[in-house]
Amino acid sequence: NRISTNLEEYIDKNDIGDGDWVLSKNMDEKGNIKLIQLKHIGSGKYIDKPYCKINNSFFTQNKCSKIKKDYLLINRLISDKMNVCIMPDIQSKCITSVDVCWIKPNNKYLTKYLMYYLMSPCIQKEVLNLCSGSTRKRISKKNLIKIPMLIHNLNVQKEIVKEIDKIFSLIDCM
Repeated sequence: NRISTNLEEYIDKNDIGDGDWVLSKNMDEKGNIKLIQLKHIGSGKYIDKPYCKINNSFFTQNKCSKIKKDYLLINRLISDKMNVCIMPDIQSKCITSVDVCWIKPNNKYLTKYLMYYLMSPCIQKEVLNLCSGSTRKRISKKNLIKIPMLIHNLNVQKEIVKEIDKIFSLIDCM
């Protein structure tokens, strides 16, 4: 069973957001909050690179959004594709930068299924058609969640994820 829909119908408005505006002057190398940036979001995998940091005072004053393990992270700044990954367990309080969209997991879909779906050629083509900007192309969160999708039931999602994971593990062994 497939349901033709879009992310807007599957995600509560409080379960999706854009990253926070953090400028160089807001960085604090002694801060204890890590900033997840575009460089951390690969195509289906999180890239472990050094972090910029902010302090609790900036976090509180700017009402930053805390990003947690298993959130879906989406790079909205598009060059030739939109990168998507799942947030790993970082063992630290984290936020994201403004060109990163985050989605909290929920029980209507598997986060990994959604990641794979957003990486698919049909969605990537839609993203490229919907992005805008004169110097740097971006897809807005509003446009992203309106892209038509076919969301399978959870059992089918599990099978699809299992098969894709199997294929990736075969490729990794080559």
